[in-house]
Amino acid sequence: MSGLNNPRGLAFGPDGALFVAEAGRGGSGPCWINAQQVCYGPTGAVGRLWQGKQDTVVSGLPSYANAAGRAEGPNAVGLLGMGGAYVTIGLETDPTIRTQAPELAGFARLVHVSPTALVPGQAHPPSNVTWEFVADLGTYEIDVNPDCGRIDSNPFAVLPAPGGVIVADAGGNALIRRGANGDLSTFAAFSSALRVSVSPTSVRRSSTARTVRSAALSAAGHSSGSSTWRVRSCSSASRRSWCSVTSP
Repeated sequence: MSGLNNPRGLAFGPDGALFVAEAGRGGSGPCWINAQQVCYGPTGAVGRLWQGKQDTVVSGLPSYANAAGRAEGPNAVGLLGMGGAYVTIGLETDPTIRTQAPELAGFARLVHVSPTALVPGQAHPPSNVTWEFVADLGTYEIDVNPDCGRIDSNPFAVLPAPGGVIVADAGGNALIRRGANGDLSTFAAFSSALRVSVSPTSVRRSSTARTVRSAALSAAGHSSGSSTWRVRSCSSASRRSWCSVTSP
């Protein structure tokens, strides 16, 4: 594939098509300071490669970028067979910043993509018809703060699961589950009780039905690296609680 704008996560569809989340290139604004000046533009997208042909199945998703082109926007795409897809929209900061401009409201959210956008041969469909916001991970971080740490949200990886979808929030240090009814709950939180700072960046099903595995960036003391954590499904999801989280 070529001509992609800051490609991020990949996923294969059941027909062999390759989908890629594109974080975009920001735009003309509004602009704000996030360590440095960044500017918004609806340039996030999901691209597809199928039978040697490349097209864009979703466009107009939120994106911001700095002057060097380093962008934040769509981070991952997860397929529901041919029944649609989910896309995470990142943020990488305190979600209360979204109140600075209406255009910023789309960050730290989960998008659902209509099955019609995935039909082969339908290049560049109308974006306002093919996708919609279905979960606000930023507001969940503000209200619940699953890891009991500083307020930060960066929805990263996504895993469609039976009866819902699980999102790895690398900023909130938690796995958040959206149920079939749209309600959000904490599937797992990587808190200070683990004695290590953990930012989950991927999530996948384990060999057992009640567990998933989450790869994460971690830091303890002055050392840092990556690790994989085994997460057991919650029997209940109450405020400021987390499931069984163990190393491999």
